[in-house]
Amino acid sequence: MKSLPELFDVDLWVLDLDSIDPALVDRYRALMSADEREQEQRLRFPGGRERHCCTRALARTVLSHYTGVEPRDWVFATNAYGKPDVARPADVAPRFNLSHSGRLVVCAVTRDAEVGVDIEKWREVPKAVELARRFFAPPEASVVERAPSDRRSRDFLRFWTLKESYVKARGVGLLVPLEGFFFELPGQRPPSIGFANPANDDPEAWQFAEFRYADSYQVALAVRRPRIAPLNISIRRTVPLCGVPDPQRLPETPLRRWDLGDGGRPDRRRAD
Repeated sequence: MKSLPELFDVDLWVLDLDSIDPALVDRYRALMSADEREQEQRLRFPGGRERHCCTRALARTVLSHYTGVEPRDWVFATNAYGKPDVARPADVAPRFNLSHSGRLVVCAVTRDAEVGVDIEKWREVPKAVELARRFFAPPEASVVERAPSDRRSRDFLRFWTLKESYVKARGVGLLVPLEGFFFELPGQRPPSIGFANPANDDPEAWQFAEFRYADSYQVALAVRRPRIAPLNISIRRTVPLCGVPDPQRLPETPLRRWDLGDGGRPDRRRAD
């Protein structure tokens, strides 16, 4: 693999769709494959086509940054469980994962580790307890049920994004049932994972991180990296085809939880 420039243990690239000049969307569309353009045409919900073009452009330009491959030359495929990956050029790209919610798109990049990222726009979840009982492991559902009413939705979304980030990192879809693993959210340590069947995976092999973005989004990151190893994360707020911003290294925190504040910049006054 070609030497990867400016890559921390994990790089997070953040795209705010409200920062996109509409004229750029046509340039993004020109980068896409025929299959991606067909996918775009099938989208009917408001803003869906714009977000599709921007998301594909983000993936292509981010991978090109690390490899020198032209953005339009990437060919993507999905595995049997629907996880996207690079089909061509082979063996040159770092690992990556994408997520979007509302007006935000995030791409997480690592050198050679399994990685997953999930983002959810903050909202009230009226049936948080019922949903947690249905989809979460019993320890997580119990936390949501016991939470004060003003924290219940927030706790639910923290669990949800963490669980989705792990499932996406594994890349095997429903073979990882949501009730088969659980997260602990201790106040003085980072999130940690456990398994109903200890043979399913090794909890010591994973690290997790959480981010609040502009008080509007919850982001969770999962990376297969020994729990005791340092985890250096950078963030870039980007607009594809408009230059590459310098990475901002997130300050160290024992909780691996950051408040990125307005504009996606680490807010040291509000970091956990």
